Amino acid sequence: MELLTKREIEIMNAIWFSGKELVQTGEILKTINLERKLSRQPLQSMLTRLCEKGVLECVKEGHFNFYRSQIDREEYRKFETALLMKRLYKNSPKSLVLSLVKDQSFTAEDIKELQETFGMISQTENS
Repeated sequence: MELLTKREIEIMNAIWFSGKELVQTGEILKTINLERKLSRQPLQSMLTRLCEKGVLECVKEGHFNFYRSQIDREEYRKFETALLMKRLYKNSPKSLVLSLVKDQSFTAEDIKELQETFGMISQTENS
């Protein structure tokens, strides 16, 4: 798998969150333009690049192009998180979490949820 650019991730998010298997170019453009302006031609170039990377599949129906994701959002998230940990945290999840805690990125609610999650994991391992 290849690392995606910020713009490519925006496109993939438009497809992943559409809830559809096939998404038309116009739908992607409309979703992306809610946040920033992008014209059809640059979008088409990026869609072509994503197809070349093997991330998207283009399905032609008549005069329309539809796109299907070839990777799962969660699969890509795990891939990028693993790269981040490798590059910046020497493959240490603990270092990543400690960095987030030190930067005060966690709210009290986040910490409570993490404690509950880790409690559930511990209970499962002890069973």
